[in-house]
Amino acid sequence: MKENSKVKSKTKPSEFCKNILKFSKVKSTEFITDYFSNVDDLINAIFEYKRLSNIPSGEKCLADLLVKKEG
Repeated sequence: MKENSKVKSKTKPSEFCKNILKFSKVKSTEFITDYFSNVDDLINAIFEYKRLSNIPSGEKCLADLLVKKEG
């Protein structure tokens, strides 16, 4: 295995949310609407992901499509 290769989890995202994060009914419309209703939290999470992740030089991520508001 390469030094920088990643191991793909066999856990489905919905199962991770239920078992690890203790969210219930993660596939319901009500949960999704409520969870993503605060756009500012979502945008902050996208920028935080970019800040904390080791994205290879020259590779783009979702945060690169957004314009960060100042102030």
